[in-house]
Amino acid sequence: MLHYALKQETWPTTQQELEGRGVVCMSFFDIVLDFILMDAFEDLENPPSSVLAVLRNRWLSDSFKETALATACWSVLKAKRRLLMVPDGFISHFYSVSEHVSPVLAFGF
Repeated sequence: MLHYALKQETWPTTQQELEGRGVVCMSFFDIVLDFILMDAFEDLENPPSSVLAVLRNRWLSDSFKETALATACWSVLKAKRRLLMVPDGFISHFYSVSEHVSPVLAFGF
């Protein structure tokens, strides 16, 4: 992700992608705090009922619950990735990081 973001030739594409998502100023705070965190919370806002059922089942182990949650997050991100206008752009790289971070954060909530 950082390797991609440091390449100056990717900046116009990144700006185009983020402007399409409502980010008007290309600053750290607008990208990280506004776009990335808000996107993560929107995904967690309405989890599928099957995921909620697994997480609320007290008979299942925590490791099983975490695996189920990771699978659900991966499925959502895979579906979102298919809709991207730039398949190897900033948001695609962001989703790659989210595949690893989102399940852990969601399990903590």
